[in-house]
Amino acid sequence: MVLLLGLIAAWWVDANGWPTAREDATETTPAVAPSAYDRGDWSHWSDADGDCQDTRQEVLVAESEIPVRFRDDRRCAVASGRWRCPYTGRVITDPRELDVDHLVPLHEAHRSGGHAWDRARRERFANALDDPMHLVAVDRGANRSKGDKAPHAWMPPSPSERCGYLRAWVDIKERWGLSQSAPEQAYVERGLADCKRGKTPTLP
Repeated sequence: MVLLLGLIAAWWVDANGWPTAREDATETTPAVAPSAYDRGDWSHWSDADGDCQDTRQEVLVAESEIPVRFRDDRRCAVASGRWRCPYTGRVITDPRELDVDHLVPLHEAHRSGGHAWDRARRERFANALDDPMHLVAVDRGANRSKGDKAPHAWMPPSPSERCGYLRAWVDIKERWGLSQSAPEQAYVERGLADCKRGKTPTLP
């Protein structure tokens, strides 16, 4: 009788769509967002303080190792400076060779919880200047290689930068309430454990 009741209960749950433990885990650490990503929904490079320098220019000014030169007297766009890419260590003086990277990419933010945000919160994430690691001026080639990948699929080529990158990744995700997928979390935890032991996390 107990076995029969168990079978009936299992059939009822399956027929009525109750989530299993595996489905619950998938919901908290999704691999794919329930809605399609559209970069246009994440308004970026805004000029929040109205000084004619958009978010990209603000980052270039803040992260240059020397005072920047502007294209003209309006001081809206940076013409030159000196930046050290935190992913490769390469020194760059021409801003045209730089991308301003969202350390946690917009697409990754979308699929790990940002799909549920309203447009205002998405814009705040896309233009957050209050955290120096949220937006970073990096070598264009490194940024194109990274794309929208999480750490288990891409890490900075420079070994000395990997621990800082992982810590910043975790901090940003926690601060914005974003989840981690199972393979991402496993790699991050293993990498941070290596960092605590003074070892360099291996490339994925």
